[in-house]
Amino acid sequence: MKNKLLILITIPDPNWISGFVTGEGNFDVLITKLSSNKIGSRVQLRFRISQHVRDIRLIEYLIKYLGSGKIYKYPGKPAVVLTIFKFSDINNKIIPFFEQNPLLGVKLFDYLDWCKVAKLMNNGSHLTHTYHFPLCTFAPIPLSPKGDKVKAVSGCVSDSPTHL
Repeated sequence: MKNKLLILITIPDPNWISGFVTGEGNFDVLITKLSSNKIGSRVQLRFRISQHVRDIRLIEYLIKYLGSGKIYKYPGKPAVVLTIFKFSDINNKIIPFFEQNPLLGVKLFDYLDWCKVAKLMNNGSHLTHTYHFPLCTFAPIPLSPKGDKVKAVSGCVSDSPTHL
């Protein structure tokens, strides 16, 4: 049996997006060393959805529906990623969207931790040497060919703050 192509004309329902993100989305906190910054690091929130390159139209529809995002292609892999870094879009579009269309399952806990960091960033806590985020585990991953590192959040089940 041949694979049939499903052509999606529009996003059927906002809850469909929430279900899709529950399975395919990521809520990341990136902490990057930055020598040009007074405190020596930069904190960024990132929302991502990765898909096979054959589903690029779906990613384009999601960007249009959410009103934000850029498409990135993984080098050497047949995958594309919808990525949203812009803090104002995360604050004014992504967080309100998921407040109105809640996530289900364990992804909800990742989202709630991510929102705690957004709240701290709104208060300016990320701009001090003594910021505390309610996060648990950080795993360094390569950021560039120069060997720079970024810390990305992996799962968290605790509400106790960790000093970074």
